[in-house]
Amino acid sequence: MSRREVGIGMVSRGVRSAHWVYSLVFVYSLVFSLIFSLVLSIVICAPSFAQATRPMTLEDCIALALRNGPTARAASLTFAESEWGYRSYNASLRPILSLGGNLPGVERSIGEVTRDDG
Repeated sequence: MSRREVGIGMVSRGVRSAHWVYSLVFVYSLVFSLIFSLVLSIVICAPSFAQATRPMTLEDCIALALRNGPTARAASLTFAESEWGYRSYNASLRPILSLGGNLPGVERSIGEVTRDDG
C-alpha cells in the first residue's frame, strides 16, 4: 500500500487535518491567558499607584472637614430642595394646555343572532 491509499501523513482532498484546529485553539488560549494576566495585574496594581500623598496643614484639614462634613451635606441638600420647590412654583404659574377626547362606543364582539326559523 502506498501512503496515499493508507492516508498516513496525507490530507485527503477537500478535508483539512484537525491538527491546525488544535494549534489554533492553543494559540487563542495562550493569547487569552496573557491578556487576562495583564488586565488582572493592572487591576491589582492600579490602586497602589493612585494613592498619592501630600502633606496637609491644620487649616487644610479643617477646610476639608467643613466642605465634606454632614452639616455641609445637609445644607447642600436643603438648598437643592428649595431650588426644586422654586422651579415647581414657577411651573405652576405657567398656562396649562390639556386635550381630551372620547372614543365612540364601538364594540367588536360577535353576538348571537337567532331567527324565527331556527
